[in-house]
Amino acid sequence: MGCTACAKDNICIIQDDFHEITNKMLKADKIIFGAPNYFGTLNAISHSFWERTYSFRHNEFLGLAGKLGVIISIGYNEIGTSSVEAHHLAKH
Repeated sequence: MGCTACAKDNICIIQDDFHEITNKMLKADKIIFGAPNYFGTLNAISHSFWERTYSFRHNEFLGLAGKLGVIISIGYNEIGTSSVEAHHLAKH
């Protein structure tokens, strides 16, 4: 998104169900995220979702800091084999 309107109060100004999801993320001990991998990167919807978490990183508020995070991604390469990758995110 990149509008930075969330910089003053750490709340995204776009009114949609993202707020319901982020409230659950803030309360959760762990976050597991699954997404398809197209051409070596996340799809647009997944990428947009993670960009929206920018609202967690202002005014010394790091809302997801210290949470265990896991990303699971599946992709298909040019020779026709699929792969599943799981990445454990460091607790920062």
